[in-house]
Amino acid sequence: MLDQKVLEVEFSLALVRFLRHFNLVELNLGAAISHLKNAKDPKTTYPSLANMSLEKKLGEFGTLVRNRVEMSDEDASMLNAWIELGHTARETRNLYIHGYWDLLPMRIEKPLSLHAPPWMRDKLGMASDRMMSIEELAAIGDSMESLLQQLNTLRRKLGV
Repeated sequence: MLDQKVLEVEFSLALVRFLRHFNLVELNLGAAISHLKNAKDPKTTYPSLANMSLEKKLGEFGTLVRNRVEMSDEDASMLNAWIELGHTARETRNLYIHGYWDLLPMRIEKPLSLHAPPWMRDKLGMASDRMMSIEELAAIGDSMESLLQQLNTLRRKLGV
């Protein structure tokens, strides 16, 4: 059996790491959109960004980059792949925020249990409960950090 307090701390650290990197992705995406819309005065775009969901920001970013930046086929492919990963990250974030977690220390291998409320299962794309280890949750946080690094690489490469 795992120690409950240790499990709670490890779970909290892994989930916060995921959320922190997700928020940094959204922040940097917003900065890129602001720059693309008005490089001379990006603050003028803040009101429209404030009302935009992440899904809309991903679409807006893709449209702006395609319309304003000359890209090779490889760059376009890289952009499209990143936007798809962004959509997947949004779905994961929604599941983690709107689902509810059980910490079950007697399950040594996979002590985390994620559930969606019955009325949200279809919306969250979750047909059944998910069990995972702390390491699996931490790896998802790593993937969020990687998504942020990919965005920054893309922005540098395309000059946005």
